Order: sequence, then structure tokens, then C-alpha cells
Amino acid sequence: MSSEPTPPRRAQLAYDPARDAEGVVHAVFRREELLFDPKVSGNRVAFLRAERGGPEWTADADALWPVPPPEEGQA
Repeated sequence: MSSEPTPPRRAQLAYDPARDAEGVVHAVFRREELLFDPKVSGNRVAFLRAERGGPEWTADADALWPVPPPEEGQA
């Protein structure tokens, strides 16, 4: 059994280790679908934005980790 989690999906909060930041996944595309160089190494490119807004960034979708929801009483 693999300990690797399933990459986050659209609208999920994710951790981007390359940027050391958390963001909401807004979209995921295959690299060849894009009309620009996303400057990431993977074949799938995720577009993320911080939960409370801010600039969007791109990340290797397969390198993202899902952020678990806060436990009850921690929110």
C-alpha cells in the first residue's frame, strides 16, 4: 500500500512544497494544453491561489499534498 496521498483536486486546499505555501487549487491542466511555459517540471500544471486571495501561481500538480481540514475546535 502506498503512503503517497492522492493529489488534491479542484477547490481543495493544497500544500505546494516548491513554494512552501498553501493554496486552493483552481484548475489543473496537462502541460501541452497551455499556451505558455508554466515553469514547472511535471506534466500536469495546477493553478493555485491563497485561501484569502492574492496572486495566482502555478505548481507541479503531482507534487502537491492535500491539506487536511482543521480538527474540530482548531478552526
